[in-house]
Amino acid sequence: GGGGGRDERGGVGGARGGGGGGTERPYPIWGEPLSRVCAREGVTVPHVVSRAIAFLTERHLDEEGLLRLSGSRADMDELVAKFEAGAPIDFAGQDAHTVAGLLKSYLRELPTPLVGPRHNRLAAEVIAREQPEMQTALELKDIIITLPDCEYHTTKALVRFLSDVVAHSDKNRMHKDNVLTVMVPTLQCVPALFSNAIDCYELFFDESFNGRAAYVAKQRAAAAAAAARRRQKTALLRLLHLALHPPCVRSKWATATTQPHRRGR
Repeated sequence: GGGGGRDERGGVGGARGGGGGGTERPYPIWGEPLSRVCAREGVTVPHVVSRAIAFLTERHLDEEGLLRLSGSRADMDELVAKFEAGAPIDFAGQDAHTVAGLLKSYLRELPTPLVGPRHNRLAAEVIAREQPEMQTALELKDIIITLPDCEYHTTKALVRFLSDVVAHSDKNRMHKDNVLTVMVPTLQCVPALFSNAIDCYELFFDESFNGRAAYVAKQRAAAAAAAARRRQKTALLRLLHLALHPPCVRSKWATATTQPHRRGR
């Protein structure tokens, strides 16, 4: 799959209609909500993301222009068709730029960005305050840990990968600024959010001290309390209904309305 050497433009051409030779795609992935894909696959990071990152991390971190140069559009379309058809996927022999392009196309086509509008707005407000660097990083971390499960874990996997890419910049020539230049339009995010996350990966994502576990526990407790309130409300409404419509009244009404009418002789 050639095509290396061109700067990537736009999404994967024909991902919806071509490249698969008419293959039926009963389980769409591109353009689907992240949580729906994760639920279907039984994971918190979609297979297309985890497998692409694993392939690139294991074999291609030194590839010059990784994430910046495009691969084969036809090969990307074929891979999209295979993923959406549930066919076995093997990246062996694929060009690194093609797999990187596949990863970017998936993230770009999410109906809601990985870090959604509300979290992006909060991040922009933190940056606008122009606080000391560590305070800014801590407040951005507090925003990241409140992402929904799939968004949080996918962001964690992606930031770890981007950190690895930057760590190999002496070979791949993808310094942090280059990585952000390429990825920010794809992710539609505040640049400083991912910049800080790359610089402070452990602070943002080490769950032994980043506060994520406490946040999740609090959210689950709130959800359980809300469910209990709903059950209580339903029980009260049922009691009220029974008080207004006692069983004997309802039974007589049912008998009167269901008993056949008899004519007098």
